[in-house]
Parts: sequence; structure tokens; C-alpha cells
Amino acid sequence: GDRTVGVVAYKEDLACNGYTLFSAHRVTYLIDLLGFVVKYWESTRCVFTAYLTESGNLLRDGSDKESREFFNTGGAAGYLEVVNWDNELIWYWRAEPSYEFLTHHGMQPISDGRVLVLCWQRVPAVQCQNLGRRLVPDGEVWDNHVVELAPPFDSFDENPQKALLGLETWRWRQFDHLVQDADPRIAETFGNVRTRWRDLDFNFTPPGGKARQRNSIPPHTPPHPTGFARFDTNWKLGKTGERDWLHVNSISYDEDRALILLSYNVTSEVFIISRRTDQLVFRFGNPAVYRAGDPHADRVLFSQHSAIFVSSNETSNVRFLCFNNGCMPYRPWSSVDEFQITTTLLESMNQDTSILTKPGTQIREKMSSQGGGSMDDLEFFHQHDAPSSCQLVWSHGPKAGHYGSFYSTHSSGVDRCSNGNTLITLGPQGIIFEITPDHQEAWRYISPVEIRGEDEAPAIVSQGYQRGASGKFGLFCAKRYAPDFPAFRGRVLLPGRRIEDAFLLAPILPKSSTRTAVATTTTTAEPCILTSAVPIVDDDEILLSS
Repeated sequence: GDRTVGVVAYKEDLACNGYTLFSAHRVTYLIDLLGFVVKYWESTRCVFTAYLTESGNLLRDGSDKESREFFNTGGAAGYLEVVNWDNELIWYWRAEPSYEFLTHHGMQPISDGRVLVLCWQRVPAVQCQNLGRRLVPDGEVWDNHVVELAPPFDSFDENPQKALLGLETWRWRQFDHLVQDADPRIAETFGNVRTRWRDLDFNFTPPGGKARQRNSIPPHTPPHPTGFARFDTNWKLGKTGERDWLHVNSISYDEDRALILLSYNVTSEVFIISRRTDQLVFRFGNPAVYRAGDPHADRVLFSQHSAIFVSSNETSNVRFLCFNNGCMPYRPWSSVDEFQITTTLLESMNQDTSILTKPGTQIREKMSSQGGGSMDDLEFFHQHDAPSSCQLVWSHGPKAGHYGSFYSTHSSGVDRCSNGNTLITLGPQGIIFEITPDHQEAWRYISPVEIRGEDEAPAIVSQGYQRGASGKFGLFCAKRYAPDFPAFRGRVLLPGRRIEDAFLLAPILPKSSTRTAVATTTTTAEPCILTSAVPIVDDDEILLSS
């Protein structure tokens, strides 16, 4: 077809029915599979990521310009807000004081309206050195916190604004879990980096910092063989030992097991923390960080993003999915990888601190040139006769130069759809696409929203026009919600125009409709009513082959 932006591919028999949520600039959009906006929420701040909760509330972050001079880096937010379906503020939270703390990147709604959120803390050089840190070129190092928040009581203060403030109920700090072997005089953190795998080496300071870990080749080098490669246009060699030394970029929660999954971008690892014990019970991706493997041969994760728990038919296993970004020139392609850990291993690691402290428990990934990973593609090793280990059970993302290959050096995200498909966000490219378990593309969306600055209105690329090569169309992570998601029960969704049809000069959502249909749900609750606005583009125009 001739479509250049918006939904450019849709296979109805393959795609997961539902609505896609994503944020661009100050607006969070909910669109149907044809690209029509069925709901949107505007914010006074730029929104990095958002979640729709079962109650119909929207959980979103928001940029804090006041703290920008203290936390000027990617993923910085500052505010967390919960608004209702009508975009009215229910409660918010901001880490205080704002010159010392800042929320960033990820958050995770959990039961009872609570929220887990990531938070940075600026720690001065003297305090860091007193914990055994050797390099502090920025004069500070950022601690990473996980904060649990609860909605405020209905009225606990005479100040109405304070009554909206969320309540902190729990906090985990990375600086409580450090190890170093540089200074034996500092007993608090001194120890064997290799055997104390539950603690993070405070002197893990790779050359060139975060930027070098993601991409060792500047973006002005010749184009990459895949047309979907996108380098960080702000690339520069980072500082060795820089303050943003971990760049934790996502958080996920397993309610049944009370486990928190964190993605550590700079170390190329995922951490699983027990909410009950506050201890690290599993780490995976790059054993060289705790000196237990080769930095190239034994490395499985490469500057990954969006590590999330996913459900499995096997209740004895824990599975997680992540966007494995890659790194030039060692792994110049991205993939979406699903790993499986048995709960037996997690229990063993919670009792036996010797597991995974020596080379041996590792996976060497052999990616198929056609995009599929299988058990036959893995070399699986055991250490100390461990009952099992972390296994790659599904992967999508062919090597560079092969058909369907894609590459994003930073950002990007994943979501598991209700029918087993996977929704993938190419962050820097501003592209969302859906893949079936057998690697067929079911849906593709190209964002028409060009970000021109936080305080400048975005530009919209109209249908039929191409996006500019130098434009910023980045998205962080999109999510797909099924039609029977509880938030939609009893609510009327009125499809308006597509974002890219701004030239129609019509409201993005109509006040009335002439065509109505009732969505089928699997619950006994009041069904969600779907309507379509007029004028409407012929659906055949969107049912394209990919």
C-alpha cells in the first residue's frame, strides 16, 4: 500500500485483538488495530511511559524540568501521576528533595493500587569513596532505589495538595548491596567480588561508560547493512566511572512469588530481588561483571531494555522477556529474547551462595540466521550440579544483514500480548510491530509524532508523506490491552481520526457516532461498546501484507 505512517501493516488473522497504548511528547494515546484513536490523555509534562490499570486509571510518569540540571540524562522523569479515565488527578508522587532524588525510566503497577518505581539518588564523592569507590570523575555516583508507593488515604491532612501525595511503604537501595576488593580497610563492603555475587562490584567501571558499552563505533560511520539500524545521534564517549554507572531502565513484578526484576543497562544484566528478603536471588546476562566468565564468549545480554516477567503454562518456571539491544561492533543487531528459570534454581540460590559464582553456569547463544532460537541452539552448562539454569526458550531477531534484522543501540521495549504474540517497540525509530510465536509479522505502526523539544509542540507527519531522516520520533515502550481488559468494561470507546490525519482539521475524538458495535467479551461484566466515527477510511486500505 501507499501508507507511510500510522498502521502500515495489519494481518487480521494473526494480530492480537485489542488496543495499543503509547506515549509521545505530552500525550498518551490508545489506538485500535486500524490506527484510530479511541482514547487519549494529555499531560502538562512530557510522558516517558504509561500503564492502563484494571480500574481504568492511567499511571504515567512526567518530566521535571526543575531537576534537569542535576539529572541530565536519558530516562529522567521526576513525577509519577495516577489519573482517572477522564484525566483527573487522583494522586501523585515526587521524590524529595528534588535536587537529590529523581524517578526515572520504569514503574510497575501492582495489587491494591500500589506502584513500584525506580529512583536515582545523587551520592557525593566522599561518601562513595568511604564505600570503596575508586573513580568518581563527576564528583558523585548515583545510587539506584526501588520504591514502593501506596495511594494516599482519603483524607489525612488538611492540605488538599498533600492529601494527593502517595505514601512510601518500602524502599530497596543498591548501595546496601555493594562489594569491592580495592580497600580492605573498608570492612563494610570489602570482599571477594566473585563469590559475593549477591552484591554489585562498586568498581565496575567499563572504559567509556554507558555510551561505549552500547556502541563502540560513532554514528557517522558508513550505514549499517540493515535498513532498520539506528544509532544514538548524541553519541559521545562517556566517562569511565561516570555517575550514571548502572542505568537501570526497567522494573517488573511477579505478584505470586514477590520477585522484582530489574534491567541493568551498563552491566548488561538482569537482577531478580526478593521483595520478602530484600536480597538478590538471581543475576544473569554478563558473568564477567562478577569475574565469573569471559566478557565476550559468556555474555548473553547486550545493553538490554524492558525486562518483564511473562506467564508460562509451566507453573514451576519463571520466565522473563527482554529487548536485547546489541552493541557495535560485537553484536550489531537486536533481538527479543525469552528466558526460563526454574523455581528450584531460585530456591537453591537463596540457600546456596556458591551457585553461579564460578565459570560454568552460562549460556552461549547461537542465534539462527532466520530469527528463531531453540533449545538445540544452546550450549548449556551446569555448575555444582545445579538442578537447572536459565534457558533461552524463544528469540526473535536475525543477525545483521539477514532479512528482518533490526537494531537499536538504546531505548526500545517489549510486551507479551494475550494471545501469545509479542509487541516490540523500536525506540529510537518510533516503530511498533507485532510478531507471532512462529515469527510472522502481524501488525506494524510507524509513529507520525515528531518530537521537537519538551516545550515545543510536536509536528505530525501526514499520511502519504515520509518522516524526515533527522527527525526525532522516539517511543519508549508500547503495550497491548485485550478488549476484555477490565478497564474497558462498561466504557464507551469512540474511535476518532488517526493521529496522522490531522489535515482533516477534525477533533481527534468525536462527540457522537453513526455506527455502533458491541465487543465480545469473555466476562459477565457490562461489555465495552465500540463505535466508529465518520468520515472513516475504508478498512481495506489498512489490511495490508507485511
